[in-house]
Amino acid sequence: MLSPIPVKFPYKNFSNYLAHKVMKKKKRSESYPYTCKKFIKLLRIMKLVIFFLCVSFTHLSARVYAQQALVNLKVENTSLMQILQEVEKQLKQDFFFSKEEIDVKQKLSVNLTKATLDEVVRTIFGPNYKYRIIDNVIVISPVKDSPEEVKKITIRGKTMDKDSIPIPGVTIRIKGTGLGVATDKEGKFSLTFPEMKNPTLVFTFIGMQRREIQIQPQTTFLNVIMQEETEALEDVVVTGYATIRKESFTGTSTKVSKADLLKVSPHNVIKALATFDPSFKSIQNNVMGSDPNTMPEYYIRGRSGTSELKELDKLTSDDVSEFALKNNPSAPIFILDGFEVDMEKVYDMDVNRIESVTILKDAAATAVYGSRASNGVIVIETSAPAAGEIRISYSGTATLTAPDLCSYNLLNAREALEAEYHAGLFESATKDDGNAGGLINYGNLYNNIIRGVDTDWISKPLQNEFNHKHYLYIDGGSESLRWGLNLNYQSKGGVMKGSYRNVSGAGITVDYRYKTLQIKNQATLNLMSSKNSPYGTFSNYVQMKPYLTPRDPETGNYYKIFSIYRNIRSSVSKPVYINNPLYEASIDSFDKSKYKEFINNLSVSWYINNYLLLKGTFSASFKLQDEDVYVDPSSGTFSNADIYEKGSYKDGEIRTSKWNLNALLSYNRQIGKHNLNFTLGVEAYETKSNSTYAYYKGFVEGAVPSPSNALAIKDEPTFQDSNTRRFGTYLQFNYTYNNIYLFDVSGRYDGSSAFGANKKMGTFWSFGAGINFHNYAFMQGVDFLNQFKIKATYGQTGKANFSPYQARTTYNMLYDAPYKDMWGMTLKALGNEDLMWEKVRKLNLGTEISLLQNILSLNVDYYHEKTMDQVENISIPSSSGFSTYKGNVGEVLNEGVDIKINAKVYSSKNWDVYLFANANHNRNVITKIGDALKNYNEQIDEFFSKYSKDNTNSIYSTPFTKYEVGNSLSAIYGMKSYGIDPATGNELYIKRDGTVTYTWSSAEQQRLGDTDPKMSGTCGLNLRWKNLTLYSTFSYRWGGQAYNNTLVAVENVNLEKCSGDRRILTDRWKQAGDEATLKSIKDRTYVTRPTSRFVQDDNTLTFNSLSLGYDFNRQLVQRWGLSMVRLQFNMEDIATFSSIKQERGTSYPFARTFNFSLNITL
Repeated sequence: MLSPIPVKFPYKNFSNYLAHKVMKKKKRSESYPYTCKKFIKLLRIMKLVIFFLCVSFTHLSARVYAQQALVNLKVENTSLMQILQEVEKQLKQDFFFSKEEIDVKQKLSVNLTKATLDEVVRTIFGPNYKYRIIDNVIVISPVKDSPEEVKKITIRGKTMDKDSIPIPGVTIRIKGTGLGVATDKEGKFSLTFPEMKNPTLVFTFIGMQRREIQIQPQTTFLNVIMQEETEALEDVVVTGYATIRKESFTGTSTKVSKADLLKVSPHNVIKALATFDPSFKSIQNNVMGSDPNTMPEYYIRGRSGTSELKELDKLTSDDVSEFALKNNPSAPIFILDGFEVDMEKVYDMDVNRIESVTILKDAAATAVYGSRASNGVIVIETSAPAAGEIRISYSGTATLTAPDLCSYNLLNAREALEAEYHAGLFESATKDDGNAGGLINYGNLYNNIIRGVDTDWISKPLQNEFNHKHYLYIDGGSESLRWGLNLNYQSKGGVMKGSYRNVSGAGITVDYRYKTLQIKNQATLNLMSSKNSPYGTFSNYVQMKPYLTPRDPETGNYYKIFSIYRNIRSSVSKPVYINNPLYEASIDSFDKSKYKEFINNLSVSWYINNYLLLKGTFSASFKLQDEDVYVDPSSGTFSNADIYEKGSYKDGEIRTSKWNLNALLSYNRQIGKHNLNFTLGVEAYETKSNSTYAYYKGFVEGAVPSPSNALAIKDEPTFQDSNTRRFGTYLQFNYTYNNIYLFDVSGRYDGSSAFGANKKMGTFWSFGAGINFHNYAFMQGVDFLNQFKIKATYGQTGKANFSPYQARTTYNMLYDAPYKDMWGMTLKALGNEDLMWEKVRKLNLGTEISLLQNILSLNVDYYHEKTMDQVENISIPSSSGFSTYKGNVGEVLNEGVDIKINAKVYSSKNWDVYLFANANHNRNVITKIGDALKNYNEQIDEFFSKYSKDNTNSIYSTPFTKYEVGNSLSAIYGMKSYGIDPATGNELYIKRDGTVTYTWSSAEQQRLGDTDPKMSGTCGLNLRWKNLTLYSTFSYRWGGQAYNNTLVAVENVNLEKCSGDRRILTDRWKQAGDEATLKSIKDRTYVTRPTSRFVQDDNTLTFNSLSLGYDFNRQLVQRWGLSMVRLQFNMEDIATFSSIKQERGTSYPFARTFNFSLNITL
């Protein structure tokens, strides 16, 4: 059998890769106007002429090069196979000969110095063999055979899919050789090679199953049908630093394709990810609802730490840094094309740019990221340009967003007035006056209702918003130089009038390849502009009295303030004043922001050989953010203010620059039964940020809202800066023996400027082991079992997401008090030279099972993750001049189980039915706390101690999380309630020791429930009938609790100024003996503080998304001059069913979204 020696230089891998990428593109239009056809025909003729000239020159130059190249080689007792591999590298040519005639295992000693090809052949093969160069291949044959006797075989054919549509870009190679071709745009190929016995052609194509066809002697033409490979995306795990076969990896990860993301949400990547991984939790914001400018909060496998800025701090602290406001201590990091990006970048990203997303969870998958890995890593890969003719892909989505108000059940005008009457608002404040005046005022208001006044206030600030987004991608180029250009625009208008977030961007990618060198550069520019609704907080409209009309009927202008008269107090009418929120929306106040971001990513890869890669990457980015908040001087906020105080302007600017340098050496090789995948690298990173805020006051009504028109500076401008550097070395090693025994080890040695001088370096590591039982020989006869893998990993990762300079002693500069031309300074914060990383010890035990030809698959993972050395304040004697400094105390445990089930219910040519479900159970426990959290608990007690002086302030009805060992970070705190005392109408409380009291005490607060559910997850259906697809998803939460703030508002409603939920009139205590859940409606003397009466079970089922798509027949769209056309309809946030009845989206309502998408490829 003729069998050539395979060439061992990696350019052939590139060719294979290029051909694979080409397959994703379709035929271009052939329906051009007649005038264009002649021009195109002429261009094709010119291209063919140039092509044949280039081919002829290439063949000639190859033959001349091979014959003139000189070989230097000195080896002893080395196999012929190894000798030829080395010669091939120097000649850059293949050898082709018969293994039946030449023994490649024979040992030879060769000493060649500047030897020609003739000398090489005589020395290695002897005088009985000669050579001839045929199609760039050095063919070795016996002397008895003349050159003309070397016969060649030509095989022609066509590759198609199951619908008989041609597939361009399929790679065809002769098995065991480096010889091959790729199909043209019509799926056709022609392959000529020297005659050999029983040659086998191998057909490969990304997204298609590999095919091998043995050529029979009489075969000259092949029709090859390629079958789709549904599992292609899941075959590998991308860690950001390496790509590892999923079957041999012991780490825990979830990979999601772009197609699946688009089925759930065409707008929000983060929201869509929660559907596919049960441990990825996107927390529903019941306050901000669907506000397009509110960043989501999310975590993987539980909350791992306490926020630097806690609930009470947001209310009481005047010195809050921008970092603390935005920092989420449990948030994972995002890696985009190998570089870390912030969450806002991903939030604004167009989903169509994405190729796949991989969620890395346990230590084996994340330890290589060292100090950033404790909360998990999300790796995003974008689409890369492919070689070939210019291809144009367009994706457009039109979106209708409608407010979801199904959770609101408000009083109408008649009911609101009735509630006021029962509350005694029209009764006289003194016994001498009687109720005559109050009844007169009641009658005046009642007359408005008779005239038909019943204002639907909550509809006033809302709208059905039409949005649209567009994504255009153009790519093409040659095998050695390919390029890609993307343009995108997203309009994200909110359901509250005037709110929006518009994003636009452009990116260009250039990928140059020469032999074994690849240079790739990607530059992107992103622009964002946003504005919060001038209509203010939605709750202002929920609380408005429905018997009031927003406009003056005589002038048509908005009322600025409403005056409501009810009773006569001390013989003097004293109205209640209510601001009109619609008037506030009509003036020139605004709250807007924008940013510009430029990112450039450069990578240089040298494929030293088939298994060794040296790669360097460099990324640089700059981001400029502007924030402007203006309150018009005519606002009701300044009704009683001095003219110099009316109007305010806040002007903020944040500048952030980053650079990242990374170099790695990767080794990936199969040696017999041993598979080795090894990566060793070094990385350096720096980020600089500075922010400036200025505050102005005193504006003239009607003046242009600009700081230049301010009468005074309200506060001194503030300036904050930070500079953080990080340096680390890392390794990742994956080993497999016989595809049965698996082993992973990874580690990183990180250093950061954020830590103390004595603890700047940290070591992070992981080990993993597993067994593929299904690959044992004795398991091959078990037909129903396709995969059975068990795995275990353990390691230590870290995190450092806290404000800069926490480890350093810092000073305040006294610019206002210079002394002899020098500035003074005072100590601001005490540093800690021993401040070090927070560490997380992670254990993961898992199994992966597939049954019945992969019809049913089950993944189960148990995890135990303990966060240690949390960075918190430590109390010290005040004699030191400070009360606290930063140290490492506090521990949190997350323990739970992830379960994922996929079932292929039915599959045929026209039908596919898939079901999937996943679940997560997580137990979060505080195991150790430091002085900072103990002091914070005392601050909460101190805060509530001020209640007696301000007992009508609704802020005291808010439950604040306390931190106690044995409880969770999501625990609900308050006093246990015995209910409303039927005799008095007052609430009875249960103290920690079990005794009953009428007195509420903050020190007696205890855990009443937990907002984290005992189990949560998603389930769904994926259905295909011919070219029609249906995809639906549901999410569920079970076993958690929630504090029903709607009931709190009902009980504590200030009926003098506010309206609200219909339950205001029900379940009220009225007289002695009544058993009720809410106190008397007449009781307006105090606000109810946190109590178990308002803690309710929160079991929820949400219909997340429904997608209906249709792929037009390929043959039909090709007649239109297109390659692909797909239409898709998608609905998001369709319905929510909950055991708790409370208003959702109190500051900004939730919304239902209807998307209509069109995808076209030319």
